[in-house]
Parts: sequence; C-alpha cells; structure tokens
Amino acid sequence: MTSLYLGTIASHTGQYEIHAITKDKPFREFCKKDIADKILYQKMLEGRFKVLEGGNPIYCTAIHPDFRAKIEENPHDDREGTVHIIAINSDGDVIAAVSVAVDTQEKSGDTQIGLPLENKFKPGDYAVEASLDAFRKKYLRRMHRKDDDVPPWMMAELYRHYKLTPRGDLAPRLGVYTGWYHLGVREARKKGKIPTTLWVFDAIPKYFYLYKLIGKAVLRDWTIEAPPRLVSPQPHKMEFSEIDGEKVILWNGEKISRSLKVLIPIKSGGKFAYHYEDVPFLDGLVDIEYLENDLRKNNFLTDYEGRIGFSLKEKTKIRLGQSIVGKRVVDEVYGPRNLVNGIIYKAALKTTGILKWNFNSIG
Repeated sequence: MTSLYLGTIASHTGQYEIHAITKDKPFREFCKKDIADKILYQKMLEGRFKVLEGGNPIYCTAIHPDFRAKIEENPHDDREGTVHIIAINSDGDVIAAVSVAVDTQEKSGDTQIGLPLENKFKPGDYAVEASLDAFRKKYLRRMHRKDDDVPPWMMAELYRHYKLTPRGDLAPRLGVYTGWYHLGVREARKKGKIPTTLWVFDAIPKYFYLYKLIGKAVLRDWTIEAPPRLVSPQPHKMEFSEIDGEKVILWNGEKISRSLKVLIPIKSGGKFAYHYEDVPFLDGLVDIEYLENDLRKNNFLTDYEGRIGFSLKEKTKIRLGQSIVGKRVVDEVYGPRNLVNGIIYKAALKTTGILKWNFNSIG
C-alpha cells in the first residue's frame, strides 16, 4: 500500500484509518510513490457502486456507473490535481470517501479549465452556466478585500462523498473531512504551499447542512454580490416547490437552488433499474480562513458580519464539530490544556460518538 496516511478515528462501530490516494498521479508536493494506490482507488470506485446498488442515490452530477465492472468512475477522478480522502476499516475496505478536485488553473489548449471541471475538461452532464469563473474573479475582492483573483490551489470542489457504515456513525465522515483539512490546509502551510481554503460543493439540503456543521457553509453565489450576503438557510425554513415544472427550494420567497439531473436507483422485481430525475441542489462554500478566524476571535456563538441563518443550537453544534475537524487549530488558539476547551472537546466526542482521534502527522 502506497497511500498517504493522514490519521485514525474510531467510534463504537470500529476504527478507521484515513488515507489520501490517487490512482497513479502525484499530488502537490507528494510524488506518485507516496500517494498513488491503484488497489484502494479501485475499492473506492466499487464503494460508490455499492451505494447505488443498495438503492441509494449519490447526489452528485454526471453519475455514470459501469455495470459490468461494478464501479462508478468520474472522468476527473484520475486527473492530476484531484485527490481522494478515504476511510479504511479493519478489514481493509474503503467504507467512506470524499473526492477533491483542486483548481490548479491548468489549461486545455488555450482555455483555462477552472471549476467545475465538467465545463471545459472532458465535458459531462453538468450545467455549464454553473461555472465558477465569476466567483474566482470576485470572491477575494468582496470577502477578503484583496485586489486579486483566487490563485491556483486555493479553491477545490468536493464531490462524490459517500459512506457505507450504518446511519448515525459519524466517525468515517468526520474522518475524511478532518483528513482533507490536514492535507489541504495544514500540511500545505507547513510545506510553504498555497493552502486550499475555499471548498465549494453542490449538495442537497441534507448534505449542505453537514457542511454547515463542519465548516459553517453558506450559499456560494451570494458571497460575491455587492454587498456580499452570508446566508446559510436553516432546514426548517426551506420551502420545496415547483416553478414552471422545475423543482426548486425557496428561502424567504427567494429561489436558492439549481436543478440538476441525478441518477436515481429503483428496485423493481428484485432487480435495480435506474432513471434520471431533476433534483434541486444548493451551491455552497466553506471558507477555512474565515472559520479559523472565528475560532481565534471566539465568534462562534455571536452574530456578526451579516451572517444569516445560524441558530444558537446550530452555532453550538458547529463549535462542537470544530473540536473534531479543526482540533489542531482549536488547541493552538486556546491551548491543549485549557479547561474550557477540554470540556468542549469531551462534549464533542460524546455528541458525535467518537472514541479515538489521532491526526498528528502525515505520512
């Protein structure tokens, strides 16, 4: 196994090692021999297929299962600049994963590819109008008051997140996001690389809420308005409707979704069939730099900077989540022996069911 070890996390259902892999490519400063693992890569693709085979959709775009090989592979999975964070159980099986396509701003001919990759690199079933070019040009100016575009390696699209463990077992999912934070942000800083601090994603409300709890996610496109709006709608305040035959999600009467075609598995006569269905997605953003500043300023339980949609209960959950995913930053800010910090950490472990957390060094 040549995968890159990131850490270990455990719950009552088992212990999971978190690794970073590519199929046969290097990633950032890590050469091929340090991170490429074709066996685990294949297991990850098989895991995606198992989700579909079990009758559960993968709420991502351009899903194309290979029924003969029993895998689901995206044409961008094996691109240099894409890395996969996986959770491996004691049997060596990949039971959770998230794939990360970093915007390296490579070119295809004379065209800068950007994100999402499907727009200009091996086009697939993706809404071309969802290009992030405008976001890249405006975000740092609007939100960070920096007169610059988002540079290569700062932004990444997270996709194909799945989990095969029982419902309620948060350890594998928290583990892969913790692993990506350590690889994409903390390790990059250690090595003098540009940290990947802007995480963009498209998600149904359930998964948007997950990103909200682990990273204080907001609706992406509204952050580049003038003035910017930092909105993270609460689930019970979203209204599901239909406008001109399109399924939409409304918040305060305003459309906040984008409809995309998703492959939906259907069980019929003991066999599975598939059809495409229009599903409303939310375009989201996690800004790690803002998140870390929140920790340093202890802003988690207060309203500030025009953020809308964070209840006190949600802010508390976000602070608990950061005790897991962002533990190293929390320790740096408050000190690992800080009494209050220790109490919050123990509460976070109890709430999430985490029994072990070890993300100390990479490799």
